[in-house]
Amino acid sequence: QNYAPRRRVQTPQPAIELHIQPQTVSEVAPVQQVVVSGRKSLKRIAPVRKPVSQILKKYRLDNEDGSIQWGYENDDGSFKEEVIGNDCVTRGKYGYTDPEGNRREFKYETGIRCGPKKNTEHVNAL
Repeated sequence: QNYAPRRRVQTPQPAIELHIQPQTVSEVAPVQQVVVSGRKSLKRIAPVRKPVSQILKKYRLDNEDGSIQWGYENDDGSFKEEVIGNDCVTRGKYGYTDPEGNRREFKYETGIRCGPKKNTEHVNAL
């Protein structure tokens, strides 16, 4: 039997060498010291959190025709307004203020139209 001569496989070398400077944990996020039941203290990275926006106003109106209107506005410029119609269709808009200060607004409508719901408070007796 004749076998082909063995060749040595060479792994390719990377074309570019990256010289990345490692960051310490404190450069990435604040660090807290945590002591776990008398053991050696551990370092834990504290999550970076945005402040929670505060509600400036919110409302809800139950209209006589059976529809419901509600909404809110936050101090960061975000908002939502919605009408749940008595025709089974919900219409509304929501939005926010982008980092450049422009108000972004989006409208929507959802649901399958039906006849208006009637307020029937009495039950027909037989």
